Amino acid sequence: MKIQWLSIFFLSLSNYALAQQTGTSVLEKFLQEKDFLKLEASYRQQKDTLSELNSLYYGAFIDNASNRCTQSAKKIESLLKYHKSELTPQTAPPLLNVQMDNFVKLNAYRKAAKVGEQILASYSTFLDSAKVADLKNTIKLWRALENVPPQQITKVESRVKWTRDKIGLMNIPIRIGNQVSDFVFDTGANLSTISLSYAQKLKLKIIATSIDLGSSTSIQNQAMLAIAPSIFIDKTELKNVVFLVLPDKNLQFPQLDFAIHGIIGFPVMNLLREVQIARDGQFYIPPSVSNNVGQNLFLDELTPVIQLQVGDDTLLCHFDTGAMKTELFKKYYDANKSKVESEGKIDSIGRGGAGGVHKIEVYKIPLSTFTIQGKKVALANLPVLTESVGDFDAHFYGNIGQDIINQFNKMTINFQSMYIDFN
Repeated sequence: MKIQWLSIFFLSLSNYALAQQTGTSVLEKFLQEKDFLKLEASYRQQKDTLSELNSLYYGAFIDNASNRCTQSAKKIESLLKYHKSELTPQTAPPLLNVQMDNFVKLNAYRKAAKVGEQILASYSTFLDSAKVADLKNTIKLWRALENVPPQQITKVESRVKWTRDKIGLMNIPIRIGNQVSDFVFDTGANLSTISLSYAQKLKLKIIATSIDLGSSTSIQNQAMLAIAPSIFIDKTELKNVVFLVLPDKNLQFPQLDFAIHGIIGFPVMNLLREVQIARDGQFYIPPSVSNNVGQNLFLDELTPVIQLQVGDDTLLCHFDTGAMKTELFKKYYDANKSKVESEGKIDSIGRGGAGGVHKIEVYKIPLSTFTIQGKKVALANLPVLTESVGDFDAHFYGNIGQDIINQFNKMTINFQSMYIDFN
């Protein structure tokens, strides 16, 4: 689902204009780079000297990235009410894009669609035809859900046993009606996903629409939508859960005699607020969230991002439990080309996603060491991609997968205080 280009496009427009108008070049630099942890630290240092306009503007982005969507939405409402005349065609669209994302995370689908339509109506002259098509597709998604009640949770202390499927992905048991099924637990999935035959088997309410999806292979696919009135993870119940519905063939791997029935994505994890996953197979939902670690996690729309340290460099990387292997993106290759080509061995890998696989030329680094949360990890044959695989990798250096996660005995993912803790 290609919904991230809006913020990338509009932020690139707003960078020069806002910095020149307000003198907030440091804040704008971090915003442009999507380094929200540095942005928040700098914002706190400057907050007392910022105008109300700038305080609300940058605060709205920070709150959104920190999953404080209600606060972010209120800041944007204040900006549009009291400072609309001070916003420009370059600075207003990023705010509207953030507001759309706020409403998506708050399950206010009709409001999200309305904001998207406002962007399209007021700022289409800033968009090329491909971007207009992407925005129309995003609006179609949220319009299709406009009459669906918000996703809700009744959280009870719960424990299940997670397992690995045939290709090594982490699965948790999900009960829908009387059927218990293993679904992939994937922080890299913007929305939960299910195959058409399985949605029909579970008698989910299918919404007949056609949503264009962009996968990590850059291959275009189409999906319908389905609503599960209720799903259970042990004793915890989630209601009105939204699923993308893909044709069975898009979730099948015939060469491995394997098929994925369903995927639990970010919106469900966000409702759970905190999960604890142990290497021995325990998947635990605590009755209340903890706050043991400072924030080290932020959201790029519906994608979690954390920091990886390589020497003195800090790399912002996607956090993806649905990826078996960590990989570094073209952004890292471009910044370290000589080092990568001298240390690495040229190879190719299959880049997979819902609907297809294609080959990408990579350099594989024999041994790489990193630091994550002050803890050292080592990876063998780390692939460094030499080509872009989509808009989503423009601002980030890589994708952290299970080969790093598996080096720890326990992982806590907390979407309330926004941290990941490895032990």
